[in-house]
Amino acid sequence: MKFQSTAKFITTVTLAIGIPFGTVNTAAAQDIALTTPQLTQQNLGEISNNAAIPDTIGQAHTLTHVHSMLEFTNFSELENDNLTFLAPRDSSFWEAENFTKLMTDAPYALDILKSHTIGQSISYDALLSEIKNSDTGYVFKVNLNGDKLSFSRDGKHINITDHLGQVAQITSPDIEQKNGYIHVVNQVLSSASNLQLDANS
Repeated sequence: MKFQSTAKFITTVTLAIGIPFGTVNTAAAQDIALTTPQLTQQNLGEISNNAAIPDTIGQAHTLTHVHSMLEFTNFSELENDNLTFLAPRDSSFWEAENFTKLMTDAPYALDILKSHTIGQSISYDALLSEIKNSDTGYVFKVNLNGDKLSFSRDGKHINITDHLGQVAQITSPDIEQKNGYIHVVNQVLSSASNLQLDANS
């Protein structure tokens, strides 16, 4: 993956969300949602599972923000073997208070990407099985930042809780890749490392 110029990157973000960079608002996001096809496992399934995780993200029409982050941070670790990536869909960024920082601050964005990456290839069924067999009703997985993520069952879905208590739900599971799995989630998770970055900014 190559680093994009600032101008090209901002253009990419503008085109991806259909409104000028830095002016994201809920009303505009809802208008876009009415005209944008929703991401499903079926249309992601049309992308070859012989691809690596970053390649599939680059082709998914509602993972454009994550793809932009991968490009400008040059997050090459996502090409390693045996990974699980919790990919926030585009709509999860629309109400994020730190949207501009995610799209422009490389160290900050890199930490967020690592917080969504688990160094273990794990399917949705395997997660369900671990949760079912757990005495507590949840299991922990450690992301590449070293933060613990709690996985628990909510009806037919799996919820993921980060260290701040923010909850994301897996909405499109088991996009199998040659180097692991993508599970699409509906919220952007936080990073403990970014708390220090925020304190120092």
